[in-house]
Amino acid sequence: MQQVLERACYDFATRSLPQMVEDKEWECAELVELNLWTQVFATNQDIFLEDVNELGKPLKELFDSITQLRHPAVHRLRISANRLELFLIDAESLARLLRDQSCQQRLS
Repeated sequence: MQQVLERACYDFATRSLPQMVEDKEWECAELVELNLWTQVFATNQDIFLEDVNELGKPLKELFDSITQLRHPAVHRLRISANRLELFLIDAESLARLLRDQSCQQRLS
């Protein structure tokens, strides 16, 4: 899930924030961790104005969840099936926000 979202974030940023990606010399998705993407998108929320209303939750809450998703993945922590399901729901919401149908399909 983390890897799929990192790719989607990178692809979206290259389309929506190309100058920032170039300035930071992010040449591939593997250079940027998921929690950094949530920070980048939180400071550039204007790129999501039309889509935020369809999330069903505040953007900050979604980004917090996505940041938390990274922690069990990186540290190989056990999580409950319910928690995993919540992560999947939020991951799909992020994919929709990023307008990435391929990512959405992989997650669903």
